[in-house]
Amino acid sequence: EPSSVRTAGMTAWRPWLSVLHVSNAAWFARLLLLPVVYAVLLSLFAAILHVLLVLFQGASRPLKDTARVTFYAAAPVIFYAVPVTRMIMLPVIFPWVLALQAIGLKKTHQGPYANTLAAVFVVWSIYLFAFMALVRFQSGLM
Repeated sequence: EPSSVRTAGMTAWRPWLSVLHVSNAAWFARLLLLPVVYAVLLSLFAAILHVLLVLFQGASRPLKDTARVTFYAAAPVIFYAVPVTRMIMLPVIFPWVLALQAIGLKKTHQGPYANTLAAVFVVWSIYLFAFMALVRFQSGLM
């Protein structure tokens, strides 16, 4: 009985895996690597944000404080992991993360909002343009 339940569970996932064009092992490997890749990209994002804060004279604390704020501000992204709420929450999550970053960096670095907002908007603009270029490159339009 337990093996039939286990087999039934895997057959329920097979249509989704065939749509993704990955095997069970590749899907599991992606699932395990996703948090690591996300943490590395978020660290890179925090480093770029800190450099921009220094350029805009809004950084009075070290990089680790900017990284801490960036990681805490990314917490609402967890709602994007729920498939049912993914498209509903996307327009809410993006401004929420922006607001958390701006407020957190302003409170942490004790700088003016203008400098903090400039750094946050510039880094997010760079991120969005890079994402759009990646999508365009992958679709073969370049």
